[in-house]
Amino acid sequence: MKQSHRSLFRVIAGHEQEAAGERLFFYGTDRELAQLASEFVRRGLEHGAAILIVSAAHRALVSTRLGSSGINTTRASRLHQYVTLEAARVAAELMANGKPQSPHFINAMGRVILQTGVDPVRIVLLNETGACLYSQGKASAALQAEELWNEVAARYRVSVVSAYPNRLFARNHADKVALIQAAGAALEGDAGNQPQREPGSRGGGTGESD
Repeated sequence: MKQSHRSLFRVIAGHEQEAAGERLFFYGTDRELAQLASEFVRRGLEHGAAILIVSAAHRALVSTRLGSSGINTTRASRLHQYVTLEAARVAAELMANGKPQSPHFINAMGRVILQTGVDPVRIVLLNETGACLYSQGKASAALQAEELWNEVAARYRVSVVSAYPNRLFARNHADKVALIQAAGAALEGDAGNQPQREPGSRGGGTGESD
C-alpha cells in the first residue's frame, strides 16, 4: 500500500492504537528526511516517546531542527523519552553469519522500547538499519531486518518507520518492491520519487552483492 508521507502524520500519534505497525519511508533528500524525522519525533514526544536509530549526520540534522523549534532534546533524553542510537552500530551488533538474528534482534529492540517506561503504543521509532545494510550490498539482510521490524512492531504495538533514500534503488527497483512486501506499507516523500509497482508485482532478484 502506497501513501503520501503526509498520511504518516495521521498514524504516528502514539496514543492511537492503529499507529502500531511498520511502514517504509522513501525519501529524495536528507532535508526531506530531516523534516519528516523532526515531525515524527515532535509528535512522539507530545504523546509518549520517540526512538531514532539513524546515522550520526541525520541525527545532527534532526537535533538542529528540533532545537530551532524549541524542543529540549537533552531533557527528553535524560527522561528516556528521546532515545537515539547509531544505525550502523545497531546493524553490526545484530548481525551474525551475515544476517540479522531473530530472537536477539527482537529482544534487543524490545529492551530499547521498554526502557522508555512509556506504553509502547505511545512510542514512535524511526530507523535506518535496513538502509545501512542495503548500502553495504547486503540486500537480503536488509529484507530480513524489515521482516524483523515488522515482528517488533506487532509484538510491542509500536509504530515503526524504516527510512531509505530512493537513490539506493535507481537500478534495483525489484529490491524496493521486496522491501515493501516485507513491511506491508510504504510512504513516499515529495521529492526524488520514482514510479512504484504495487507489492503484489514483485520482480526479479534481490540485487545481492555480498
